[in-house]
Amino acid sequence: MIPSAEWLPRIATARNEEELVQIVRNYVIAWPATQLASVPAHCRVALVSTGQEISFAAVTLVQCELKGGMEEGTAQTVRLMADVFVAAQNRLRELLARQYNPGATSSS
Repeated sequence: MIPSAEWLPRIATARNEEELVQIVRNYVIAWPATQLASVPAHCRVALVSTGQEISFAAVTLVQCELKGGMEEGTAQTVRLMADVFVAAQNRLRELLARQYNPGATSSS
């Protein structure tokens, strides 16, 4: 398992969308292939290359988590990945808000 706590501070300090995408790509790469292979095909996350793909993956992972029906180890993998992708999607939202509304403030 890849602990979320290691990645959440990196996500929170991403300075722009490109940096955030790279952090998330590194996160996905860090997972052992055997653990990723245990995740149901419709829930798997490919390497992301855009912020839009981060958002799509966050929604997909949360939907899979809520649907359930997985072995405990697989469910934990999906849960951990969902936590990271949701955090990344929230950071993306903050970054884009600043981009389109320079006067906007963020909690980060």
